Amino acid sequence: MPDIHCRLAPLETLAAIAVSGKDAASFLAAQLSQQIPGETPQTAPFAGWHDAKGRVQGLFRVLRRADAFLLLTHASVAADLIAELRRYVLRADVTIAASTEQTAALLGDCTAALGGAGAALGREHGDTVAADEEIWLRLGSALALLIAPEERMRRWVNRLPGATAATAELAEIRLGLPVLSASLRGLFLPQMLNLDLLGGVAFDKGCYPGQEVIARTQNLGTVKRRLLRFSASPGADAAPAAGAMLLDSAGQPVGTVVRAACAAKGVELLAVTELAARDSRLTCDQLPGAMIRLEELPYPVPGLGPPRGVHG
Repeated sequence: MPDIHCRLAPLETLAAIAVSGKDAASFLAAQLSQQIPGETPQTAPFAGWHDAKGRVQGLFRVLRRADAFLLLTHASVAADLIAELRRYVLRADVTIAASTEQTAALLGDCTAALGGAGAALGREHGDTVAADEEIWLRLGSALALLIAPEERMRRWVNRLPGATAATAELAEIRLGLPVLSASLRGLFLPQMLNLDLLGGVAFDKGCYPGQEVIARTQNLGTVKRRLLRFSASPGADAAPAAGAMLLDSAGQPVGTVVRAACAAKGVELLAVTELAARDSRLTCDQLPGAMIRLEELPYPVPGLGPPRGVHG
């Protein structure tokens, strides 16, 4: 059941990139792996930016503001992605710059708070609604994001009880939602991050970098690594960093941690893991003494069967 109280957690790990100009929509359509939201968007899809080998170089939530598109991404990669995307603008009427919008997570049953703001946010993952200068994004039944200018964000900080960013991180992990921080760029195909399962790849859209490799991987069904959820206990009292390794019983790397957070008992994490090793006796190189246990995701993963329960 959702929490009865709505709490707000500012998220400094997320940054917004503004893409504006009359050619912004066509530019993004040619660069990203998902369709671009229209003028009256109701969803904010995942979308990847890939290299020629199909490896994910940037992972975004694509939102539409009145005067620009906003690409919500991990703060550690924002500056580099701005510089790299600018190289592809050429003569198009496109401006790419850091946005001043701030992001916060709303945790719990926030129906009353959202209704008071005039934001009738849908209940499905990825649903969005804009109210005044604020954009709301649904991630789960008890988790939403608010993207807003600093002044309006301050009003919400003063209005709602506070929560920690780690609590929001744990909620996203339980929903099986990936992020791509600086140490992970270029390591994964989108299917390894479950972007094909989370609406981050449109296989019927026009060309974009890496499309041929990504489509061939999908058609051949050759994905041998997937984003899976694990818990670690006992002896796990600090979350491993992105890029930490999961090891099999022989000490060989079989997985890469994408994100992790402390839970009530131990640690929970998402890691891109070899499917063949998912039932092995796993450990983590940054969690000495802790055993790694496979946990459920709220969506079916090919080769794992349907989930028995839903978190969120």
